[in-house]
Amino acid sequence: MKRNLIGILSLLLLLAFVVIGCGDDDNPADSNITTFPSSLAGTWEQQSVTFNGVDQDIATFFDWDSSAVKATITLLTDFTQRYEELDAQDSILYFDEGTVALARQNVIIVVTSQNGQAVTPDTTCVGTWVVSGNLLTIMQTQASDTVIMVMAK
Repeated sequence: MKRNLIGILSLLLLLAFVVIGCGDDDNPADSNITTFPSSLAGTWEQQSVTFNGVDQDIATFFDWDSSAVKATITLLTDFTQRYEELDAQDSILYFDEGTVALARQNVIIVVTSQNGQAVTPDTTCVGTWVVSGNLLTIMQTQASDTVIMVMAK
């Protein structure tokens, strides 16, 4: 119940930011963020994911390594990211790295390497972000599907 309440509150907060943030943009070029927000920088641990409003098992949804017990994403102020899947001893089982592009509350994450090997750049996330306290919520909508990820610092 507590998990559902957090998810609902996060969604409501995200929707409030989206509604407030919508409007005329007199100078779209000014919407690109050139200084990484300090509230967004840091290591975030995946807490929950919903698909079209239905809670999902995180490990299954993101197809984690079978030994993984948690996943983190580290967002750095140089607009890079590192995603890791970790086992119970915090050993890294899988990682990828790439870039983060921001424009207001919009985020695009592109993976450029997996387990230290360069890969063809792959856009893995296009959505909106909101930080509230120690929670980061990222919402992605593609066609008629909506994925909401909640992470904690």
